[in-house]
Amino acid sequence: MTKLIGILGGMGPQASAALYDRINQLSAKRSSPARNADFPHMLISNLPVPDLISDKDAENKTVSMAAAEAERLDKAGVTNLFMPCNTMHLFAPQITQNTHCKFHSIVDIVVSETQKNQSEKIFILGTNTTIKSKLYQNVFDENNIKFSEPSDDLQEKTVEVILKTIANDLEQDDLNYFKNLAEIEAKKNNCTAILLACTELPLIIDTSIGALPTISSLQMMANKIFNVYHGNS
Repeated sequence: MTKLIGILGGMGPQASAALYDRINQLSAKRSSPARNADFPHMLISNLPVPDLISDKDAENKTVSMAAAEAERLDKAGVTNLFMPCNTMHLFAPQITQNTHCKFHSIVDIVVSETQKNQSEKIFILGTNTTIKSKLYQNVFDENNIKFSEPSDDLQEKTVEVILKTIANDLEQDDLNYFKNLAEIEAKKNNCTAILLACTELPLIIDTSIGALPTISSLQMMANKIFNVYHGNS
């Protein structure tokens, strides 16, 4: 069966663009020599939904728009659907309820990879909605994955950094302060890795925050898409 990857993005368009770029980088790196036919067939929707990071009141409109777009991608022939935004996974059942293609949850992808190293204690960084809804915490509990959450001060700074990244308005001093605060809190809570549970964060953070390695939900999704398309997952 020919696979067509659907990416329902727009909830942070820079992250969707970065996901597309990372998938292509994987294809070029793992196919030698790389040719056009080595790259996955994808449909990418950049859906301009209202912002759930700072406007919780927009939830109904946002979910309705995303559900209609998921149906549109499904009808276009998408076989495997992905959604880069972590926060929107809170509404995945509503968004995908009228689709027939296989939906791949970013939460399931992260948990599956994280389970491979059960000795780690994960420090979670994400939007207010992601953290307060316990999107990852509940699933981590179910799978006996140890974790810790940010303080109110760090959470406020995390959201500020995410919004400034989307607006392309982040200054280096803000980033440095945020990284320093995150590393201090993670170490204080005896964490051994930091989960970037918002796909904007990997755009400004490399493979570590200080001495602690980061777990990029964006990179894990790129890996999953590559493997699904090429029949490895």
